[in-house]
Amino acid sequence: MKVLNSITVVLGGLLAVPVMQAGSLASACPTGDTLAFYEAHYNNVDHECSVGILNFLGFSSGENLDATEVGVVPVTDAGGGGGFELEALNSSVFTVGEGSSTTYDIDWEFDIDPGPQGSNASLSMDPPFGNVTISQNYCVDGTFGDGCSSDDEQSLTLTYPACDPLGTGECNTSYSFNPPIVNFAGVETVIDLNGVGTQSGSGFDALTGTVALAPEPGTLLLGMGGLLALGLRRSRRV
Repeated sequence: MKVLNSITVVLGGLLAVPVMQAGSLASACPTGDTLAFYEAHYNNVDHECSVGILNFLGFSSGENLDATEVGVVPVTDAGGGGGFELEALNSSVFTVGEGSSTTYDIDWEFDIDPGPQGSNASLSMDPPFGNVTISQNYCVDGTFGDGCSSDDEQSLTLTYPACDPLGTGECNTSYSFNPPIVNFAGVETVIDLNGVGTQSGSGFDALTGTVALAPEPGTLLLGMGGLLALGLRRSRRV
């Protein structure tokens, strides 16, 4: 029984603490600045910011989106992962009127400290109305700027009202990477707003996209083996 208790304690500790550490993180991504600020200040490997143990860079958006009216809020996720909430700072952003439509494109990249892997992505919007489709495309261990092959691209898509058939106001989805992201990824967020056939147009106030991390399988097994041995040694001394 003492052996089992010791093993339970050490395995519980292993699961509670991520088996990963950041080697060279940039300064933390700021809260309360605009997408335009991010585009101007975090645009290459010499100018990055971090969320969790991810370094982000390469922020850009299409000409038809006013980046000064989009607020950026860093959001953390499991295992040291993270991403961003993009908020409309006035009612005209992320909104089209009845009979109108538009498409926005917002891009960035991130790199992972060696060890953990990108395991899954999550995407949500709040509160949507009309007809909205948001796709977040990931170039796994590549970037779209360098040309992303179809074998490297993985995506998740959120479509309203299909994502909320019960009318709860919640609209979210998730996706498990296969294969996982090992080193870095390009992220392309495509927002389609279609107010054709609606009475009040289409849009939303905010969207959130994040990436969760998990230990590399070999690292996890090694850590579990070491802690298991430690638990057995402790039990023999009792």
